[in-house]
Amino acid sequence: MELRNCRKCRKLFISISERNICQECCEKKEKNYDRILEYLNKNPNASVEDICEATKTTKNNVAELVKNEKIALTVSFEYKCEICGKKIKMGKACPECKKKVSNELNKAIDKVKKEEGEAKARDLATKFALNLRDKQKGRR
Repeated sequence: MELRNCRKCRKLFISISERNICQECCEKKEKNYDRILEYLNKNPNASVEDICEATKTTKNNVAELVKNEKIALTVSFEYKCEICGKKIKMGKACPECKKKVSNELNKAIDKVKKEEGEAKARDLATKFALNLRDKQKGRR
């Protein structure tokens, strides 16, 4: 548990997770999401401006939901990839950056696995050598 200031309203709250907004703002955010989702279900081809006007929300709120892949828009709505700045329509990164990140992550995982395997092999070799030494000492 950690004492924090809410990122939205600046109110002091006790955080029991990595969340950086208070419970009240979190509930408002969820209600806003529900309003947007309900509106989109009734108006699937609505523009971002229509969504904002009808649900009393901002483009930033709509963009956040699209980035976090909570909603998908049928109309053209583009924003920048958080890594390279290329225009995208969904998620936080473009397909190329996602692939690069995935490849780098897989390389890192393979490296750790290899290092763990080498460490285990060294441990086994050390145990074998110690056992062999102990057996030789026992014969003398």
